[in-house]
Amino acid sequence: MKSILSLIFIDVKLLFREKGSLFWSIIFPIAIMTLFCFMFGSTSKGNFGIKVAIVDIDKTSVSRGFVKGFEAFDTHSKEKDVPHMLDIVGVKTEEEADALLKKGKIVAVIEIPKGFSKQINAIISGEFIKFFKIKTNPANIVVKYKESDAQTMQVVVDLVKKVTDRANEEILRSAGLYTKRLPIALSEMPVEVRERFDYTSYILPGVVVMAIMTTTMFGIAEDVTKLVEKDILKRMFVTPLTKGRYILSRLGSTITISFIQMFFLFITAMLLFNLHVKINIPSFLLISFAGIFCMFSLGFLATALGKTREGATAIANVLMWPMMFFGTLWFPMTGGFLPVLSRMMPTTYFVDGLRSALGVHNMGIPLWQDLLWLAIWIMGFSLITLRYFRWEKI
Repeated sequence: MKSILSLIFIDVKLLFREKGSLFWSIIFPIAIMTLFCFMFGSTSKGNFGIKVAIVDIDKTSVSRGFVKGFEAFDTHSKEKDVPHMLDIVGVKTEEEADALLKKGKIVAVIEIPKGFSKQINAIISGEFIKFFKIKTNPANIVVKYKESDAQTMQVVVDLVKKVTDRANEEILRSAGLYTKRLPIALSEMPVEVRERFDYTSYILPGVVVMAIMTTTMFGIAEDVTKLVEKDILKRMFVTPLTKGRYILSRLGSTITISFIQMFFLFITAMLLFNLHVKINIPSFLLISFAGIFCMFSLGFLATALGKTREGATAIANVLMWPMMFFGTLWFPMTGGFLPVLSRMMPTTYFVDGLRSALGVHNMGIPLWQDLLWLAIWIMGFSLITLRYFRWEKI
């Protein structure tokens, strides 16, 4: 055990002592994540604005007045002494607004239904002729909101209530009425929608997998073939160090370095891009160990097939690039043959499992299936490695 820990310590120490290893293992993945997040992620820190859509189905002068009342709270409004807390998204139909809400692109829809102004007139007329005992319901302004975002929803509902209360006061005052029956009422309609796509949360697991894959595959492919070519492994096995202990030490150093990479990437994402994830620690550890072991077996596969240092590096490149671009590391694979191709890549199940454990956008595959597919890939890579790998130079 002491020899295994010593070799792990040496590998980790070399990571921080060699500038090239430090760059490719930590600095380069951080730079890639930062570049992609600035290109495709939202890093704006401007005015606070809640994305909403306003649908005027009534299309009367009264309803248009209400729309203007809400537009005064828009972030682009020039209205003074009003908190500009809404980012109003332009829509043409109720269906378009509902579609945006279900996709998570907005958090609420403020809807003025058909017959809104007629209902207000009916309420006012009913108050003047109470002896007919005509029962009329108040005109409704409907707020459909994202059910999972209770705090943001409350801000929108409070604002709509404020506009509605002011309108009720104006209507009753202009009509000369003094009654507890209000012409306009507010109706809330919670809608369950999926979370909005957050590119920073999506790409972080992808960069983690890329960093682990490149460091592990090229690290093992280059180091082990170099040790074999120079007969260093042959001399090492003359000592009490066995082949099993050597493999365990390489696996231990791979796991340690991989978690160091994860630490720096997560810290960078939280500091620069305000990352918020709901991590399931047991699932995260389970999928992390499985994915690292898979990349570890890939590194030995490249070594076994390549034979020489140059050959092993070439094999690692051939294996890495398809898995990097078709393994859903950067973007979801949609349309045509791409989803099918992505499911043929072990990195797809590694990154999907990480996203599931972090509670961000994934393919909807259960975690046990991600683990199962990784286990199948590990067994396949290991069997091929056992067939072709040589500890000594031929």
